[in-house]
Amino acid sequence: MGRSYGGGILKLEPSEADRLPVPSPHLVQEHAPALRAIRPEVARLLRAGQKLQASALVDEIVLGRMLGLDAAARCCLEDSRTHLLQRRKLRGKAVRKAQANIGTRCGQGRMPRPE
Repeated sequence: MGRSYGGGILKLEPSEADRLPVPSPHLVQEHAPALRAIRPEVARLLRAGQKLQASALVDEIVLGRMLGLDAAARCCLEDSRTHLLQRRKLRGKAVRKAQANIGTRCGQGRMPRPE
């Protein structure tokens, strides 16, 4: 789903985004107290740069309680997310490396930056 562009950007078309499972407003309202309860801890983790731990807290509520995914399914999603993130990071590095080497194949060195 989606298209990967240089720099690691993933673009979703509206028709693709329509296929993503999203909790209904009713479910969000039903689980709002639990989400509010973890908000301070999520904020603390994000300030500390611990994005995966913050995501795990939210995922347990959204994916587990709201969407009913068991631990194995959530683990599979996390593995897939990690794989795609690494792939985008590698692609982003390859694009930056290629941009840094523009002009070097002709013995010209790096191209001057426009002013």
